Amino acid sequence: MVDRPKYKNSLGYNTIKDDMIAYYIKRIFQILENDGVKALFSQSKHFIKNKLLIEDILFTINCKKNKLINNFLFDSPVDPRSRIYIEANNIEYQNPVFSTTYSGLGNVKRGDWDKNNLTPILSVNKIHGLIQHFKYGEDWENTHYYKIVKNKTSYNNSNKLKNKLSNCDELYRNICENGYIRADRAKNTTDRLGYGKDLEILVNIDRNGTILHAGRGNHRLAIAIVLDIKIPVQVLARHKKWQELRDKIYNNELSEERETELRNHPDLQDILE
Repeated sequence: MVDRPKYKNSLGYNTIKDDMIAYYIKRIFQILENDGVKALFSQSKHFIKNKLLIEDILFTINCKKNKLINNFLFDSPVDPRSRIYIEANNIEYQNPVFSTTYSGLGNVKRGDWDKNNLTPILSVNKIHGLIQHFKYGEDWENTHYYKIVKNKTSYNNSNKLKNKLSNCDELYRNICENGYIRADRAKNTTDRLGYGKDLEILVNIDRNGTILHAGRGNHRLAIAIVLDIKIPVQVLARHKKWQELRDKIYNNELSEERETELRNHPDLQDILE
């Protein structure tokens, strides 16, 4: 029996993720050696089902926790599950620093997380690959997206790979023909499971109010960039300094010197209306 790794908190998310991967790889080989392929398949089905349930519970708990904390600490708290509407082409950087499951929506975080782990959105290979195909008409085989997916073990079967690419094409056609529909009202996605199926593209908001892609919803974001449309997003984390500015505006109204800069900011419309 392997001791399951223990974690005190979610601050070291990347380390946690690496430890969990190592644990599960070791566990797979143990099951194969002791019980065979049939047992591995059976246990995998139960694991996936239980993991999705546990993640759903953790996510729900953390969203509720964030709501309680924010209502207590701030004058202009935002419901964690609420949506804001942004122009997709206004997102310039990806900043995937927080775990959706272990953080929940609507976190308010201090520190320099908003200055680190910034990748230009067009340098994210998956997003760039989709733009290559949908905007510039490149064959799938010549895109960065194809190379990434093909190298994944789960898509090393040619039929699975073909279905994956077909799903992307179908998603694009669906959005072109029917418009971009909220995730909880229509299937604006390809293959999400668990609580994630109802989530919009996730963003973080830095100390200055800059909206950063949080790393979830690459397919939909890439397509929205190509189509140059406004989309609903949900906020995974706001910087504490931005939340404090929200409170200041809520209590004192928007100052004249910042009127032009902030009047139309998507994350201020609930307190400026």
